[in-house]
Amino acid sequence: MARCPYCHTVANPLRLLLYSGAMGYCCKKCTGCSRLPRWGFLPMAATLIAVVVLGDFIVPIRVLWVGVGAVAAWLVMWLLLRLHPVKGGEPETPQERT
Repeated sequence: MARCPYCHTVANPLRLLLYSGAMGYCCKKCTGCSRLPRWGFLPMAATLIAVVVLGDFIVPIRVLWVGVGAVAAWLVMWLLLRLHPVKGGEPETPQERT
């Protein structure tokens, strides 16, 4: 599972769904920012394409397979990918928050 590299809290899968490469992922618990590796979206894209193409051969209902592929890609992102720390993205100390 994707975990915060600072506090090792499990990343929220719904927040990962809204992940953007420009903003990165910010942990709610420690406020540390992290990003997926440079090729982090490749396993997700490959999963989505494979499910849609292979599923379309079995049952030609593309909308169904796009939905199933999107869920599979999201699970791949959450279960297999690792978040990496960003320079300047260290969590705030308790003194800085006040």
